[in-house]
Amino acid sequence: MVVFPLAIKIKHFIWRFCHHLLPTTTQLVSHHIFASPFCFYNTSQVKSTSHALLGCSSAKKIWKNTYFYQFSLANSHLDIFDLILMAWSGFDLPKLELFLCLLWASWNNRNNHFFKKKKRLQAHEIMDKPHLSEQLKLNVDAAFEFKNRRMGFGTVVRNHQEEVIAGLVSLFMY
Repeated sequence: MVVFPLAIKIKHFIWRFCHHLLPTTTQLVSHHIFASPFCFYNTSQVKSTSHALLGCSSAKKIWKNTYFYQFSLANSHLDIFDLILMAWSGFDLPKLELFLCLLWASWNNRNNHFFKKKKRLQAHEIMDKPHLSEQLKLNVDAAFEFKNRRMGFGTVVRNHQEEVIAGLVSLFMY
């Protein structure tokens, strides 16, 4: 079993993505929320999840400036689950993690544009956001011994794989 150090919202998105539960135009038409299943940008294309995240002209702009551009072009026709399987078998874990994060960022960017009327981010703005493997976690703890007027302080810095990068322990007399 492989455990990804992804945010819960991204894991939830991937689960919904793989189970065809994202509210794409196609899904919304089947629930009688939208009248037309066609893409807002290209009215000749039915807006499936794969189309929304890879095949749409607005999505292609995001993928064009990434390592995954050729992969997205070659696999935009695949079913959602097959796309994830292709990514799983074709990328090492850090690249797969980044690919999954970019899928979520593309979906989030699309929804912010359509439903919250926010300006659509450009590809470089999405790619400039910190990647999980570049983040560090800092744990800090302290203890007091009032009777002997001592205080202990400790800290540990870990990377995204929970490996210890640095640590510090100090004892103070006060």
